[in-house]
Amino acid sequence: MLEKEGDVACVLAEPVRCTTVNPPPEGYWQLVREACDRHGVLLVFDETAVCLGRTGTMYAFENFGVVPDIVTLGKGLGGGVFPLAAVVARRGLDCAGDVALGHYTHEKSPVACAAGLAAIEYIEEHDLLVRARELGARTLDSLNALKRRHPLVGDVRGIGLAMGLELVREDGTPAEAEADRALYACLRRGLSFKVSGGQLPDPDPAADRQRRRNAPRPRRTRRVPRRSRGGSRHQPQRGLIHGHEHSSRQPVCFVDPRPAVHLQRGEGRHAPGLVYLGRRL
Repeated sequence: MLEKEGDVACVLAEPVRCTTVNPPPEGYWQLVREACDRHGVLLVFDETAVCLGRTGTMYAFENFGVVPDIVTLGKGLGGGVFPLAAVVARRGLDCAGDVALGHYTHEKSPVACAAGLAAIEYIEEHDLLVRARELGARTLDSLNALKRRHPLVGDVRGIGLAMGLELVREDGTPAEAEADRALYACLRRGLSFKVSGGQLPDPDPAADRQRRRNAPRPRRTRRVPRRSRGGSRHQPQRGLIHGHEHSSRQPVCFVDPRPAVHLQRGEGRHAPGLVYLGRRL
């Protein structure tokens, strides 16, 4: 495709598809790197959701033996405290240090930068990369044990602490209702994850251990009478407040249960990451 189009400027992709946790086939990114080098195309990795240890390495691409030309960072870069993102480029592309590229309301926050430096320092001092690999391996073992016991579990996959459990019925359809029930049952027990497409829970065991200790138990709301247009009162409504605070440290939501595809003239070809092609301007 790069050879055919001739004017592709970069390949932008996630090294690991974070929302559906699809590790690429062995050697995949080496082939992409070689193709980019052969045609003068930049390889850009989006690691917004998987950087700084989630996959057991500081950068997710380190798991695959390739180095991109540019990598974007976010989420964990602020330590789950401050919103912070960054773009890291190889030295030859780092050529705008003395040029003002624009001014934005939330850029260059010294407090957020301090949080980012503190997060990196904490990761290094407490060997969290090793910890992520160890916890990830143990959690995958436990999830695979669930798969052996429950036919509803169609697949278990992960790398480090980025992992997913796919729920599928016998006829191959997404187990949407079952996934919703599992979600709320887990929330009541202090385990947080999100579901999309009804079949892909994304647990975060490292963060949830502390949540289980601190999460308040569900409580019922007070009865609140409501009036209809005619002025009569309806029966009081009951609801549940789960007492669960969502934060920037919670797992990333699965947004698409389908295999990622190349965006090329609407043709769907299975790929380990969603790949965008940028043309030269």
